[in-house]
Amino acid sequence: MNILSGIQLSGKRREVVAKTSIVSAMVNVGTAASILSIKAAIEGKNDLVVRRALRESIEEIRRAALAVQRSGAAQELTLTNKNVAVLESLGQLIRDGAIGVVTSTLKWVGRALYLGVRYAIVPLARAIAFGAGLLFKALAVPEISIPLALAAVGYFVYKRYNKTEAPEPKAPVAEPVGASTVNAAVIPETASRNVKANNPGNVRYAGQLGATGTAGAFAAFDTQENGLYAVAKQLQLYSARDKLNTVEGIVGKYAPASENDTERYIAFMTKRLGVKRDTPLDLKDPAVAEALLRGILIQESGHNLPYTDQQYADAVRRSIAYRKETYERAASSLLIPTTGVLTSPFGLRTSPKPGASTYHQGVDIAAAQGTPVYAANSGVVVKAGPASGYGTLLSIAGDSVTTRYGHMRKLFSKEGERVTIGQQIGEMGNEGVSTGPHLHFEVIPITATRPVDPAGYLPGLAGAKQQSEVAQVTPQSKPTATNYINVDGTLIRLDS
Repeated sequence: MNILSGIQLSGKRREVVAKTSIVSAMVNVGTAASILSIKAAIEGKNDLVVRRALRESIEEIRRAALAVQRSGAAQELTLTNKNVAVLESLGQLIRDGAIGVVTSTLKWVGRALYLGVRYAIVPLARAIAFGAGLLFKALAVPEISIPLALAAVGYFVYKRYNKTEAPEPKAPVAEPVGASTVNAAVIPETASRNVKANNPGNVRYAGQLGATGTAGAFAAFDTQENGLYAVAKQLQLYSARDKLNTVEGIVGKYAPASENDTERYIAFMTKRLGVKRDTPLDLKDPAVAEALLRGILIQESGHNLPYTDQQYADAVRRSIAYRKETYERAASSLLIPTTGVLTSPFGLRTSPKPGASTYHQGVDIAAAQGTPVYAANSGVVVKAGPASGYGTLLSIAGDSVTTRYGHMRKLFSKEGERVTIGQQIGEMGNEGVSTGPHLHFEVIPITATRPVDPAGYLPGLAGAKQQSEVAQVTPQSKPTATNYINVDGTLIRLDS
């Protein structure tokens, strides 16, 4: 409870009572006596006398305050002149001390700022002024100023007119939905290096899904599932793309004699599968594809592989889905968009020009500048104009695929226009990242977000090799559903 509670203060004694409250609080810890004792010592007074007088005055003030509190009546606190003087002296000492602390702090802050300006900012300003002076003197010399001015003009002209196109974006082949990446198997510490790298089939890097590495070297995969899928997919490519459907053909391609004992490899596989080396294999059958996959992996990495049955089944399922999407979709839906020479197929390639992507998302067909380019499918033009890397690009969104036509010199269709298959949409050019006049052609299925190999949609390109002739395109040679039949997954042209 406050020692002064219940006291009604008069206006003229408010200051004295406030000081009394300060003294009452300080008496309990002896602070007031110590402060005034130090002050008296500074002024040359007798310390003991001051202490005694202070204690007496404080005790008188304390007794007077207690008497008022005990009386329970509202009255003024009566203090003698001596007591008032003690309180005023104490208050002045506290004020002087506070002012001294603030003054000292400001003094040291000012000193620090002065030293900073004198020894840091001023020398820096002098150095800048000196350097600027040297620069102005140098610019006054024609032998220096004229070359600098010419160099500046040349730089701005270069930046203004040399608009280098960005390289074609790098993107792997579109993969079917449902790819699993769970790393379901536990890889033991004793496993071989290639198994630890999720590459049990010793596949060489070629831009596969989830793979890292350099071209020609063994790949490392981010997950076990992607490593298994890479092998299963490669076997499907041998079957659908390269028409290799026997143990002899597949093993001869997968494990060439230059790097392996191919005959021994074939003998192992025929014994394991229970077939002859030239027996046709239907890799669209999941059981056949999985048996071939397991045999290849055992031959490459040994019998004690850690993978689960579900992982093998998923890899085969994904690879067959990829085959159907890329190579067995009805090719009659598209036609070859121009005439010329196939100079660059789909997939990993050596960069034809510094800055260009090493992974080719389409096919390049080269011919003279101005060669007509036709719509490979019917649909709506969704892009007609500049595009990074492509120069001038036209894109047609159809019912099942979107087709892209890059490096065009002229466009005869505009965005929002509906075009029909075989309609001329422009002329071949040499725009963007290009080493010569050609058409860059891409196909993107509606089920994918990235381009796939156009050869799966264009019979004239299927199996075509680099620098081979490409079929002439005219509206009369449009493919129709009756031009082709599907024999065991292979599209055969009736009039060929």
